[in-house]
Amino acid sequence: MSGTILVDDELRKAKTDNMLTETIDSERTIRQAERFFIDSNMILNLPDFVSFIFTTKTLPSASLISPIKVRKRQLKIFSVSPDIAAAAAPVKIMLDFGEDDKPAMPDVMTTHPALFFDESEVKPAKSQSDDEEHFSPLDF
Repeated sequence: MSGTILVDDELRKAKTDNMLTETIDSERTIRQAERFFIDSNMILNLPDFVSFIFTTKTLPSASLISPIKVRKRQLKIFSVSPDIAAAAAPVKIMLDFGEDDKPAMPDVMTTHPALFFDESEVKPAKSQSDDEEHFSPLDF
């Protein structure tokens, strides 16, 4: 699961007499055994907001997580006119392993201009107040 480490196991012998009292013998055996560095029981018993990060090059390390609590709301979708989209700053592609300089996909703005609305055609969506009960497919 997370790599193995060597641990020392100690074995002691105890003898029970007729009165059911145990006496520990002075003889003991120490051996090395392998166990997981982070096993499934450790992961199941983690405290709240603690996790482990597993990587291929280093041992797992503990990390603190803090989820952001939000309320579920309806998704609002807006469209952008082609003029505004053309004026926007270009997005740099960080990992480009291709040898050609042209983009892999055609520009949607030039190939399908009918997909975008004019500003006169855009109507604001009817807003729902937060007090009204509405159901989302994400609600379980």
